[in-house]
Amino acid sequence: MKKIILSLLMVTVLVSCVTFSVRAADAKSLSFTASAKEIKKGDEVTLTLSSKELTGIEGNISYDSSIWTLTNKTSNNVFTVNDQTGKFVLTNTDGQKNISATITLKSKTSSKAKSGTITISNILGSDGESETGYNISNKSVTIKFKTDGTKKEDTTTKDYSEKKKETKKTKTTKKATKKITLPQTGVEMIVPAIILLVTISGIVSFIKIKKNKEI
Repeated sequence: MKKIILSLLMVTVLVSCVTFSVRAADAKSLSFTASAKEIKKGDEVTLTLSSKELTGIEGNISYDSSIWTLTNKTSNNVFTVNDQTGKFVLTNTDGQKNISATITLKSKTSSKAKSGTITISNILGSDGESETGYNISNKSVTIKFKTDGTKKEDTTTKDYSEKKKETKKTKTTKKATKKITLPQTGVEMIVPAIILLVTISGIVSFIKIKKNKEI
């Protein structure tokens, strides 16, 4: 009886080890990578799905449509992506364990997000040998956006030009003020002089007339 129990325990341990090995292998069977970890807003990033252990996969790709726009998808295998649901299928029709596809997303400049994550989930893989296939764990990549990602207008030259124009305008205004002020000052000095001369002439004439009457 003890031998039977011991045998059962050994079988259980062996099954557990085999199961763990298979799961570990499955986790490495599909690669999902990005062409860059950080980009400027408005730039594109290319995502690559690949495996040399599978003949085909299917699943869902998801991302925030307010951050990303799908611009292109390519593959030497049969590769389809539903733009509405995100459902994709990638198959090597030759039955070879070698599949690869790329998806290109463009980041939106209108987005205020600091990063964007792209995830593939509900992945079912086939190696061409198993009739049922097997599940593969979800995979995702996160792309950061540079803080100076959006192009800003270079105002250095503009500010310098504006200051130069303002300085020139100030100088012109001062010159105009001087031209206007000088004649006004002259008039203010001439008018009293004329009045004084007229007054003196009047006094002299009065004295002469008085003398003539006395003679």
